[in-house]
Amino acid sequence: MQTQLARAGRRRAPVSRFVTAALAGDQAAATSLALDFMAEKGSRATVVTDLFQGAQLQIGERWHLGQATAADEYRVYAAIVAAMAALPVSAPSHAFKARSVALLTTLSPERHDLGLTLLAAVLADDGWEVSVATGIETPEFVTRALYFGANLACISLTFGSQRARANLGAAIRLLHSFGVPVMVGGLAFVRSPGLAEAIGADSSVADARSALILARRLRLTHGGLWSRPAASGE
Repeated sequence: MQTQLARAGRRRAPVSRFVTAALAGDQAAATSLALDFMAEKGSRATVVTDLFQGAQLQIGERWHLGQATAADEYRVYAAIVAAMAALPVSAPSHAFKARSVALLTTLSPERHDLGLTLLAAVLADDGWEVSVATGIETPEFVTRALYFGANLACISLTFGSQRARANLGAAIRLLHSFGVPVMVGGLAFVRSPGLAEAIGADSSVADARSALILARRLRLTHGGLWSRPAASGE
């Protein structure tokens, strides 16, 4: 009986209603659904994983079935961006003993940043200092990671072209040489399950919840070897 009551209390994310509102161009309704779900769950990570990423999966499936257009996908994207901006910032749920910095990026020429934006919020709620940069070249990314003393580098990849794979592999090798672990994600790794291992990434993630869990593990077992140079007066 207790198990049945517990299950009854677990309301599923209103994914279909969110998508319906987004497709109708009603961002206010979509945002209201996200805020209500956030109030119930008390976690942006849950909203990101269960609602926003669920909406992306649903509209993606519709597109593959010929039931949605690129314009429809954009409407859902815009609704997620608007709703994410409206969510209240959560107090950090996890306190690290040492400074923890995550650098999130897409390497040039890619600039798909929604996944990174959602992950950045989840990591920030967990107590990480987060920096996001999109469409940058490999040397600049590695330089940033070292300058900020990153404990973790996260790279998103949508299209796994030969050039993109080569750039990503080079970035991972350089970051590893300085002791910085690398977590990867994005459609390219969904389409090619063996890609992450082939290019030497420490882990590949499919959603924000698993990314958060793996980020904590990587933080405990690794850590950037370089520290940000102290500014005058520090």
